[in-house]
Parts: sequence; C-alpha cells; structure tokens
Amino acid sequence: MKNYYQILGISPDTDQSEIKAAAQAKANEINEAFRILNDPEQRSTYDQTLKAELEPPVPQTQTSRSATPPKFKVAGENRKRFTNMLSSWGEYLHLETPSARDVTIFMVALVFFVYMLGQFLFPPPLTPPSQPALSLGTYSSSTNQN
Repeated sequence: MKNYYQILGISPDTDQSEIKAAAQAKANEINEAFRILNDPEQRSTYDQTLKAELEPPVPQTQTSRSATPPKFKVAGENRKRFTNMLSSWGEYLHLETPSARDVTIFMVALVFFVYMLGQFLFPPPLTPPSQPALSLGTYSSSTNQN
C-alpha cells in the first residue's frame, strides 16, 4: 500500500490547508521536472549539471592560488532557480571563440582609441611658427624715387 503522507511529505495530523499546499508544491515540482526533461536542450544542461554534482571534486595539486576565481555554492530551492536561470540564458548566449581577424581588428581599434584618448587628454604644446606668414614691416619698392 502507498503511503500518501510520505509522498506529500506531511504527517498524518496535518490540517487541510497544509495538505493542499503540499500537494500544490509537489505538482509544481512535477510540472517543472516534466518541462525540463521534455526539452532536449534543457535536459542536456540538466544532465551535465547533475553529473557535475555527483562527481567528487578534483583536489588541487597547486600550492599557490589558482588563476580561476573560486566557485560559489548554491543549495536547495535557490539552486533550482539558479540552474533554471542559467539554462534560460543558454538560449540567448551563443559564445564562440573569436577568430584571429576579429582579435586583430579589436587590437587595432583599441590602439587607435588609446592614441586618440592620449591626444585629447594630453594635447601637444602649441609652438609659434619660426617665421610669420605675412610680414607687417615696411614695403620697399625697387623703383626710383626722385
């Protein structure tokens, strides 16, 4: 015989409102499980996450600090929300490794930007020209003056 109290996670002395809330919570969990497992992409993401949780952590052999930031831990209901959020982001984020051409264009643009910023922040000093373009002195003519 099935133990319905155990299925809902309640005790036999639970009142009606708590029974209804437990049943709704269980129904929400079942709907969420069906939604995730029915979609091939979300199922793949879920399987990878589940596999990562079940694998034991790899001990670090380095004595110094590693270059990667530490991973933060999310547990319980928040973990479900977090994995759902990440799986929904996966639909929009399709990150690829940039090509050498893209990196070159980016570097040229960055160098140009830094050069222009330097010209703006530290303009070259203005020096007066060595000879004025127009002489404002007297005009002398080579004609005979009698």
